[in-house]
Amino acid sequence: MYKAEHTFSMDPLRLALLLFAILALTLFTLRYIFVRGQKYDSREPSVIPTLLPYLGHLLNLLRRGNKYFEDLCNETPLPIFTLHMLTQNIYVVNSPHLITAAERASKTLSIAPLMVALCPRFFDVDDRVMAYLKKNADLKEGHGSLIHDTSQGMQKEMAAGSENLELMIKAVLEGALKSLNGLDEDSKSKGGNTIQLFAWLRRDFAVASTSAIYGPLNPIAAEPSLAEDFWTFDKSMTSILFAPFPRWTARKAWQARERLRHAFNKYMDAGGLDSALGVFRFRHEINTRYGATKDDISRFELGDIIGVLVNATPALFWATLHIYSDHSLLQNLRDEVRAATTAHEASDGHGKRRMKHVIDAKIIASACPLLLSTFRETLRIHTHNATNRMVIEDTLLDNRYLLKKGGIVQMPSAPVHYDTKIWGPDATSFNARRFLKTNEVAASKGAFKAWGGGATICPGRHFATAEVTGILAMMVARFDVEPTAGRWLWPKVDWGRVASSIHPPKGDISVRIKARAGFEGTEWAYAYDVFVTDCNIVPHPPRAIEQADCFDAIDRFQKRVDPGTTQADVICTYDVAKEHDPSFIVLPDSETFGSCEVAWDIPHRTDVVVSWDGFFFFSRDLVHECVGGSKNGGVNEWGRDWGHILRVKIGSPDLQGRVRLGNGTTGGSVDVD
Repeated sequence: MYKAEHTFSMDPLRLALLLFAILALTLFTLRYIFVRGQKYDSREPSVIPTLLPYLGHLLNLLRRGNKYFEDLCNETPLPIFTLHMLTQNIYVVNSPHLITAAERASKTLSIAPLMVALCPRFFDVDDRVMAYLKKNADLKEGHGSLIHDTSQGMQKEMAAGSENLELMIKAVLEGALKSLNGLDEDSKSKGGNTIQLFAWLRRDFAVASTSAIYGPLNPIAAEPSLAEDFWTFDKSMTSILFAPFPRWTARKAWQARERLRHAFNKYMDAGGLDSALGVFRFRHEINTRYGATKDDISRFELGDIIGVLVNATPALFWATLHIYSDHSLLQNLRDEVRAATTAHEASDGHGKRRMKHVIDAKIIASACPLLLSTFRETLRIHTHNATNRMVIEDTLLDNRYLLKKGGIVQMPSAPVHYDTKIWGPDATSFNARRFLKTNEVAASKGAFKAWGGGATICPGRHFATAEVTGILAMMVARFDVEPTAGRWLWPKVDWGRVASSIHPPKGDISVRIKARAGFEGTEWAYAYDVFVTDCNIVPHPPRAIEQADCFDAIDRFQKRVDPGTTQADVICTYDVAKEHDPSFIVLPDSETFGSCEVAWDIPHRTDVVVSWDGFFFFSRDLVHECVGGSKNGGVNEWGRDWGHILRVKIGSPDLQGRVRLGNGTTGGSVDVD
């Protein structure tokens, strides 16, 4: 029996027409599903079409990340426009003026709903955790939510001039100094040290930066492999957030996150909270108050490490390349840093003497304006963040553009940073002097968006600035850095990092680092300000200071200098201050009121000596300061609230300074100079 063989056959033209018909039907169906019930309002920003409606923009975003928004802004001469992505309207803001307006509309444009939406994937948390994260996240029930309170508290903890910020700066620069000292020691025997620059930075400065949060028990310092776990998670974050079944499709990142979580649980079990700095103590307290367990907090810390590392590390990398690839800039920066550096002979601890150079960290910002400008220009050129907000109520932006509830507002920084109308014809080029005061034209226009803006401006901006400029100051003063290839071959940018504002290099660059000629075998250190706000040596009512008052204040100061202090060996000589009228004192230049020497053992430091002499007094709005005599060479009049000055020596004479002990309301600081 004959059996016909049925085979499918169609000429290419008909096949193409059929596929086109299927695609058209699919798109029509998607359009009906996605826009059913949606009506476009003429006041909404103009819609940017795509060849594949409702899917095209989404596919491009997944493929190109935030760079896609930047490219659209460059191609579209509109101050704001709309993208349709499935059921979502994305409003992309392309104007500094409108970005500022959006940042001010914090009551109707909020980041909190977006943060809540990402938490299940990002932290791998369950419904119990989501319940307290969602609670009043939109602040409709008045003040008070975990996300809002954490944001506000972090701003306070890391505010310019705060005690916690100064302690963090000291910790990170000391950690960086150890790494730089290690390079110097290695280079002595080798005549130089060859390293992969970014690999070195992301390993060593991950430890230094996180130690400025978690203190001497920092789990990443205890297990340096955790730093690599963090970068593994960062690299695959897009898969963690968006891929199906991330436990299997992003297995390495998933396992890295688990190792970090376990490490932070162990850290807290070991008492890490007791020696942590204020930022982590605050986060622990606020999370606990809202119902978080120890394990919840360990999960949340991954987000905070991202805030510390993902931008500062590549910023330091790109700034290093800009500086060392420009010989003229390098020399000018070295001249600047010299003004913030002192040098003297010091013992090396083995009976020999060598030169010691000390960079005063507290004056880098004022003494090194070109260095600060170089850092800010690095941020301007390399920042590719996009600030996000959810529209929680219909909003008429700038009294002109309607943003509908449920939409997402995207505010990419790069198009604003590269706008020639704002920054001039060289806007796309690196100009280290752009932010010098004589040439600063754009900051007042709200065009510098490296830190974001509005209520959610980056709380760590002061820390990152002091960290990166402090490390750069030490590097340019101390080292020559040359590419092993003989010329600077800049690596490409890795645009695939979803959490990064400043994207890391896709590859790396091999460099040779060695001590500058004439500086071989020298010692280097930083000097700092360390704030002490609760050391009160003032007796009430006013009376002559007694020895016990000095001991008590020093004991409290000692605990602030280093939480790891275990033993105090106090040696004191004291002359009781002369009888005086507490409301009016005449102090001749040559007269000294008292002295006190104290020494204690600190596990992480050596030869710590504190001496007490002189006075400073508060008189309402003015502070008159005197050490061994009046400040102005004549007579000082002081009010009833008064205190004393402790002179501090930490490690060597170059780190001498004053501990200003306030009257309990004014606070004080350690000036190390």
